[in-house]
Amino acid sequence: MRLPVVCFKCYKPTTPPPAGSVHFQEPKDSGVYTFTCSNDHTTIAFLREERFEILYQLAAYAILDGYYREAVASFTASYEGFCEFYLRVMGRKREIPVDQFEVSLNRLVSQSERVLGAYTITYALEHKISPPFIHPEQVKFRNKVVHRGKFPTREEAEAFGQEVADAIYPVLSHLKRHERKHVANVTDARIKQLCRETNEGVQSMVLPGIISINRISPDRHPVLKDCLRELERTRKSRGW
Repeated sequence: MRLPVVCFKCYKPTTPPPAGSVHFQEPKDSGVYTFTCSNDHTTIAFLREERFEILYQLAAYAILDGYYREAVASFTASYEGFCEFYLRVMGRKREIPVDQFEVSLNRLVSQSERVLGAYTITYALEHKISPPFIHPEQVKFRNKVVHRGKFPTREEAEAFGQEVADAIYPVLSHLKRHERKHVANVTDARIKQLCRETNEGVQSMVLPGIISINRISPDRHPVLKDCLRELERTRKSRGW
């Protein structure tokens, strides 16, 4: 997957955009993207998307490119990343000091089972029901792919990706509707940290994604097959 980084001085929303105003880069752990255009303008930008959103999109691109094992691994990482995100939002809601909360969370993240357990219990305490979950058969399938080297088919990878979307989307929709302030606090804290680390007033980029906080709708779960067809059309038209 390549991310389009644009020069904010040269870019215009035309098709195609002005030559040299867009540069494609691979996703970075730092979340910060630097680009100097042909007119010598330097742009430092970051993505507003959370890691789990980017990972889900990366998995979708992997399916389109025929890398089905990689897609399953990225879908898995997306789900685990969402569990961490949910815990952070609930930590803000309970007014736990950020530094203390991160110390506690960092004790869990080295083992995904611990994060999932913390997510499940926290959700149950908050809502008095279990969260939407990935069904046991799909968990077995994931373990065969990730830990035992199984080569999945496209249909199997898509089915697993849909299962992950079905587990994430209702909870994310609830957060967007009812915990908007705390969601914003988590996102804003990450952005402020990036600004401090770069010592820049960096620009932000928002990319359309299948799982997206910015475009969440309470009315309709994303259907991965439909999203993949749309993603393929978009990539062909824009050269992504």
